[in-house]
Amino acid sequence: MIINYIDKVHYATTKNIAELFFKGDSKNYYILAINRLKKLVQYGKINCMPANINNIGRPMTIYFIGKPISKTKLKHALALADFSAELKKHGTDIVSVEKEICYGEKIRADGLYKVIYNGNKRLFIVEFDITKKFNMTKYEYFYRTEEWKQYFKKFPRIVSVSDSGIPYSRDIKVL
Repeated sequence: MIINYIDKVHYATTKNIAELFFKGDSKNYYILAINRLKKLVQYGKINCMPANINNIGRPMTIYFIGKPISKTKLKHALALADFSAELKKHGTDIVSVEKEICYGEKIRADGLYKVIYNGNKRLFIVEFDITKKFNMTKYEYFYRTEEWKQYFKKFPRIVSVSDSGIPYSRDIKVL
């Protein structure tokens, strides 16, 4: 289950795995998760790297399958891991996640999620606006030129994970 989850969402932290797969098992769920993840790394099923960005609190590790993550992409990888874990915690079945997808000349999205929530299929683009403010202009262009029709049957929902506000648009609703 853990390997399938990491393969599907690309990145997960020790905290994500502990809360999703071990929390109900015991008071020591975090330790159980660490021990299982260590074994998976030892057996070569998953890879890991330290992920403490600001060295505050408990040491953090990020798990992945495949190539190592560059330091420049670590913040986005952690955001993707936390976002995926939150979706799963709230009963969302994640069908697939594609990361860093390009649509046309102007859109480079941080992720495209295909999920099932309350029995309904959902498709949405996610933007992690960690280092910059959300760029509404590029999505308005994508919508107005109908360039999106080359990629989707209907215009996808857009989710911005940000601590800054989202600019208003009369055409596009950003969650």
